[in-house]
Amino acid sequence: MTGGVRENQQTSQQVTKTAVVSQLVARAKQSFGCSEERTSASSRAELGVTAATVAGWRDHFLAGGQAALKTRQPDARDEKVMCLKAKVGDLTMETSSSTKKRGG
Repeated sequence: MTGGVRENQQTSQQVTKTAVVSQLVARAKQSFGCSEERTSASSRAELGVTAATVAGWRDHFLAGGQAALKTRQPDARDEKVMCLKAKVGDLTMETSSSTKKRGG
């Protein structure tokens, strides 16, 4: 794969992630009733929850969003990385074995 193609794929993935984050933020605002017209205090009062509860929800939501952004679909690089790790393991075993045979 050429550098230009790889850069285009990375840019496309970043744009997709940005769009997903924007959608999640909009959905969260709708879910929590937090728009420009409403305050968090009025939303909490309507839902009958404390500020600590809402803070917990926010923290949970942010942690989930961060975890989702760290995941990606497997691609050809993953297979290549696994092959290279296996080769490194094999070479390490061979080196270790030959060192023991020489008495080192």
